[in-house]
Amino acid sequence: MPDFAVIFDSDGVVVDSEPFSLAAFREAMAEQGVLLNDGDVMANCGLTDADICQYVLRKFGKQVDVDIFHARKQELYEQKVKEGRLEPCEGVEAFLLTLRSENIPYALASSGSPRKIRFNLKRVGLLDRFPVVISGEHVKRGKPQPDIFLLTAKRLGVPCDRCIVIEDSLNGIEAAHRAGMICVAVAGTFTSQALSSADFVVDSLAHLRIEDIKSLMYSRKNPKGGNP
Repeated sequence: MPDFAVIFDSDGVVVDSEPFSLAAFREAMAEQGVLLNDGDVMANCGLTDADICQYVLRKFGKQVDVDIFHARKQELYEQKVKEGRLEPCEGVEAFLLTLRSENIPYALASSGSPRKIRFNLKRVGLLDRFPVVISGEHVKRGKPQPDIFLLTAKRLGVPCDRCIVIEDSLNGIEAAHRAGMICVAVAGTFTSQALSSADFVVDSLAHLRIEDIKSLMYSRKNPKGGNP
């Protein structure tokens, strides 16, 4: 069994897609008559579309059809991406190569739909880089519940306490911790200060070293310190 595995979120961690995602989300809800402020948008980062619609129902008393919202949001998202330029996040390609060279298993776990995940990875040339891909549609409960990370660990065949999640949202950090996993946060969608609940925070994956990951895992195994 490997010492540990790494689980990547997608938007804002692997693919620099959050500006497109959040704009499409806001516009799709506006078409349903729901005007969201910045706080509403950020509170829903990392959630599934079903949970977003539940948030809208609770806060605004507005019933939004999940299927209609999902389809329109995806349509707007793809349109905005094609009009702009979607890139992999800084440092992700080199980090994936390092994991592979050290035989460290890894996977992608995103609240997005399989269509969005595939669209994004194909767009940035990373479609064949993830041996395990889990979407929000594979679990009943989305983030901040731990289900998506628990399933990903099972697919990897690695215990939860040997998994390190890389996230960019508060809901993702909470889900990782609820799964009993270490969480590294990448600033961008949220500031470094806002992500302080994570176990480790970096400005980008270009600043994350394998040694940092190993140190986090070793610290968990040996909380009182001592030699390996």
